[in-house]
Amino acid sequence: MQPLEVSRRLERVARRWREYQRLLAMGRLDAPEPFEAERPVLGRSAFLALSELPASDPLRRPLLRWCHRLAEQRIDRRAVLRVVELARVRRHELREPEEGAFTWAELRRRWLRLGPDAAGWRRALERCSPELSEAVGNLWERRREISRRLGLAHPDDLEAPAPELPRRALEWLERTDDAAAAGEPGGEPYLRQALGLAAPDGWPARLELRGLIELGALEPVVQGLGLPPVALPAPLGPASFLLGLARLGRAFALAAAPPRQPFVVAQDPYSLSEHVQATVCAAAPTTPPALRQRFGARWEDTRRALAVVVLHHSRRVALGVLLRAAALEGRAALREACEQHVPRVFLLDRPPAAPGVVPVLRTTAPARFAGLLLGAATVEVLREEHDEDWHRNPRAQEQRRFEALERAAPEAAPEALDRGAEVLWRELLAVL
Repeated sequence: MQPLEVSRRLERVARRWREYQRLLAMGRLDAPEPFEAERPVLGRSAFLALSELPASDPLRRPLLRWCHRLAEQRIDRRAVLRVVELARVRRHELREPEEGAFTWAELRRRWLRLGPDAAGWRRALERCSPELSEAVGNLWERRREISRRLGLAHPDDLEAPAPELPRRALEWLERTDDAAAAGEPGGEPYLRQALGLAAPDGWPARLELRGLIELGALEPVVQGLGLPPVALPAPLGPASFLLGLARLGRAFALAAAPPRQPFVVAQDPYSLSEHVQATVCAAAPTTPPALRQRFGARWEDTRRALAVVVLHHSRRVALGVLLRAAALEGRAALREACEQHVPRVFLLDRPPAAPGVVPVLRTTAPARFAGLLLGAATVEVLREEHDEDWHRNPRAQEQRRFEALERAAPEAAPEALDRGAEVLWRELLAVL
């Protein structure tokens, strides 16, 4: 196999696959499958052939990572569609808290709105989750088996951006347990904290792309890049604006992937660069100068509320690493991990009825956690070099754009993760 030609073929599949994922997220089970045209580079034979490239070949590992990612998606296509069907297409007939037919995803959205019937929507969501939980468990067992058939001892051999991320995730939970426990326990009280509903008013009237670009001072950073579609979150609270900026940061990372490098090097199949940029972009409106300008005398109250949002977000991201690791070991391990860690993170008095459903299990969980820590370290560097108002500094904006266009980040050095964890914890402690 010619490495550059394989890279080009994988790029064609990846572009179609991303659109396919976008349609599946909308519940489109009829989305055109993206794999068949390039099937020869998406299977065991191709993976083994790429494994035989010399270890000195700089394309060997990037090619293997993309081949593994897309081959798993092709082989697991039916299992993935089953999860999408149960989450976004099948409807459940309810009489309460409201009469009607709702998908699992609609029930979840109703709960997250935290209206007067929030507890009723949560109970309905729990009742409608067991079959979806079974389908999720099946999908993750298949993922581990596919990696074995490709000759890997564990999916993390290619998927994880750094070793020992489950250990680091557990250490993060232990470090932040006391701070999180200071909040009010229970499902709905936890959600109010996680959404930042205690933050004073003063956020933009609407959650839209143009407003997010202005909120993050991102116009000079993203100008002319041709951003891919950004799926904006529902406007549930201040945390929704940070989530929207994070998604915008991911889109920026994709649009700014180094154009002079082969596709498999420029873009990471597990999205580490995207999650680093997500963290940096979401941090922009939380700087003291930005908060003072928008909230005036209430800026410190807003800062505390947003620190709580970040605290709980970081714990959910760490939880994702632990649950993914357990899901790859089987359903019994996933059930045990959910019983041990989900009540701890969501401040609940009992484990969830349906393991693997809330929170959603993600293949990219290790990259999300590593990106959170690396992003925190990146923000510290920007602040040291360009002052507290770094996100509005033209030199910082130019630096962010230049570095994204010149450098990809498929892996994370352990010392960089350690530094990021220290930075993030120090920032939280200074506010909480």
